[in-house]
Amino acid sequence: MSVLKVYQTCLDKGLTIAFAESMTGGGACHEMVLMPGASKVVLGGMIVYQTELKQSWLNIPSELIETYGVVSEMVSQKMAYQISQKTGSSIGVGITGNAGPTVQDGHAGLTCYISIWYQNNFDDIKLVFQDLTREEAIELTIETLYQKLAEILSF
Repeated sequence: MSVLKVYQTCLDKGLTIAFAESMTGGGACHEMVLMPGASKVVLGGMIVYQTELKQSWLNIPSELIETYGVVSEMVSQKMAYQISQKTGSSIGVGITGNAGPTVQDGHAGLTCYISIWYQNNFDDIKLVFQDLTREEAIELTIETLYQKLAEILSF
């Protein structure tokens, strides 16, 4: 399982992680917290579901949201960076998206952006959900995040 691999790698390397989640509602952080001894790795997480909280808690500029939309790579990057800065974590995770069933910000499809801030670099993933339920889209997002983290941390 990718979560266990990421957790063990973080423990072995002395890395910490923090999460800024919107679409996943804290689910990514929850998966890591299930690991015994999670407090050695997880510094914290924020659920910033509403746009206003992204702006006030994570200092996401309204201009960035107006220009790119709240569901965008630019916003997920800023979320990942800001949560890392606020907590002092080695790794920052930002997730913003729309799991459906309604569409927002004029997006034709149901989309998610995942950004990982690690070693002064962003790794980004865009997911477009087709024929998935809301729950399946959220689960896929969390699974994809941990697969990518496992890949990044294996170097």
